[in-house]
Amino acid sequence: MRFTIVAIALSLAMAQPAFAAPPVGDAAHAPQGAAPGSYEDWCGEHQVPESLDTRCNPALIPAFKATRDWCPEHGLPESQCLKCNPTLKIVRPPPQTPLAHAPKGAVAGSYEDWCGEHQVPESLDTRCNPALIPAFKATKDWCAEHGLPESQCLKCNPGLKILRPPKPAGGK
Repeated sequence: MRFTIVAIALSLAMAQPAFAAPPVGDAAHAPQGAAPGSYEDWCGEHQVPESLDTRCNPALIPAFKATRDWCPEHGLPESQCLKCNPTLKIVRPPPQTPLAHAPKGAVAGSYEDWCGEHQVPESLDTRCNPALIPAFKATKDWCAEHGLPESQCLKCNPGLKILRPPKPAGGK
């Protein structure tokens, strides 16, 4: 009997290390403030959206129970219970593609010359095109603290407004 208990305890310890390293990469939890339903809203540990993860956030349980979406046998939402629903597929949403970048050959200063991700003209965007950095530094238009042109640094110049050129009439 004693041997059986020790064997079971040992096998459990080997299967689930007591002092395992915290999950990293895709296994990590969603960052604070991740938009529900987004790619970032994902619990890699439980493979469900973090905003709906009752194992990470037990305060969500009453809401699932109130909508009759609860598996009492397994202690999680029925809509997430792979034991009761083995064909269920819970798929992480794809990452958002960055906002459109300027098309190749866009004329500098035109409506099309715009990086939607950084909200500056693509032809002046040092984050998308680091080869531009020396030219900004040479003209002393560089914020070393934030690593971008001073003329684009909203942290140093909070009142700065960088406006996209107007859309041409009848254009794209």
